Amino acid sequence: MKNYQIFLTLIITVLLTNIGYCQEKETIITGKITGNIAEKVGFTVPIQNTCNWGFKDFVKPDSKGNFKIIVSIDQPTLMRIFIPKKTGGSVFLIPGKNYEVTFDLEKNRYSFDILNGEKGQDIYRNNSILRNVYSASKKFKTDLAPLQIKQNIVNQKEKELSIFQTALQQNKLSQTFYNFVKNERDSYYSAVFARVLLSKFHQSTYPNNPVLFSETMKEFWKESFKEFPVTQKHLLSSPFWFKYAKNYIEYKQYTAKDFSLDSLKKAYKNGLIHTQHIIVAEKHLSGIFLENYKAAYIGKQSSQKRFEKELITLFTTFKKEFPKSEYIPYLDTMIQPIITFYKKASVPLSKKIQFIKKTENINSLKELTSFFKGKTIYIDVWATWCGPCKAEFKYKTALKKLLKSKGIELLYLSIDKKEKENHWKEMISFYNLEGLHLRVNPKLEKDLLLIFDSNGSIRIPWYLLIDAQGNIVKKHAKRPSQLKELESEINTFIK
Repeated sequence: MKNYQIFLTLIITVLLTNIGYCQEKETIITGKITGNIAEKVGFTVPIQNTCNWGFKDFVKPDSKGNFKIIVSIDQPTLMRIFIPKKTGGSVFLIPGKNYEVTFDLEKNRYSFDILNGEKGQDIYRNNSILRNVYSASKKFKTDLAPLQIKQNIVNQKEKELSIFQTALQQNKLSQTFYNFVKNERDSYYSAVFARVLLSKFHQSTYPNNPVLFSETMKEFWKESFKEFPVTQKHLLSSPFWFKYAKNYIEYKQYTAKDFSLDSLKKAYKNGLIHTQHIIVAEKHLSGIFLENYKAAYIGKQSSQKRFEKELITLFTTFKKEFPKSEYIPYLDTMIQPIITFYKKASVPLSKKIQFIKKTENINSLKELTSFFKGKTIYIDVWATWCGPCKAEFKYKTALKKLLKSKGIELLYLSIDKKEKENHWKEMISFYNLEGLHLRVNPKLEKDLLLIFDSNGSIRIPWYLLIDAQGNIVKKHAKRPSQLKELESEINTFIK
């Protein structure tokens, strides 16, 4: 009986080893900062051995610049370590091993180095890939035939992998590290291919657009997810799994028999666009894949700072569905600003916030400026969905002081659509944007498109200076964050 138990134990051990199972082990990264000691060092948290840039934590260095990061992982994973707005890099981690890193923050010389990384760490750093899948997909959009698109992407992937294959053969890279790199490139380039086809699908839905989304493209789109299914557990360790999975969910959403653009527009109008997306995800993902996807999606959308109320509901549902999830405290931190937003937005508007009335009669910038009767105007063109626009609001007090000293009116001009009327006003209240406000109608927006002169589109934030006669004296004026330069521009026509 005793021999049988020993034999059974050995069999179980072998099986668990073969499927890659091991217990969580403590992995320690010690670091040293030279030069100006930073207030904090950030790192991506490897929840369930994933590498998602959205989930971060921080440690505080001591007075000598020393710091320590301790994590528990049971599979090889990638961690990004960084000093906010300075420098950083990625470290490949093996469970139970310890690593040393350094930051050099001498003046005008920021760098990050790994002193005892895994074999091949330098090769990986020197052959990194573009993190933004959408930007990477642009390179392949000009190809029309899906077969050609796929072949070009495969060629690019194989070219990159050949560098690591050679390193593996020369014992400059471990098999474990190579397997990780392959998983990363498989999910990355699968996401790029899916993104190209998704873009072509979107183009085919534009009014009067000659782009056709053929049945051949649709079939390639379907087949693109079969070679590397998003529900392969080893792909979860890739930093690009979420982007690949998101393309998969969008594919499922847009190719469903009951899908219509009208239903999508209705969901957007009713503030349920994310809820609809999650409903599709729940149909095609489950278990650890659904938990990771939902967490990453809610986190990503929350970080956009659009303060969408439905994200609060989605997070509440997530906590009920995964009550023990390690993602909860991180998501809670991301959701709190949205909760705060609606508390502040419910406060009555300041009397110094005013709205221009009868906007349906203002169909051009010239008609708009005529309302100001001989006053100089600084126009801030923005939208509730524009992160850089909202980042500039932190300088509003200094901007207001400058404009007042020069006798200039401040006008906030929103290009939000009509269905965002309430959210537009909530955001004005939240940021306490004292001044005049107007949300453009379609005709005024079309006039602004012509004025901006960027191939029929507007890049925001956008700022204009209009003189007392209604003439544009600076079509692309400096931002509030560039106050000294803005003052110099104003002084060229106001003495």
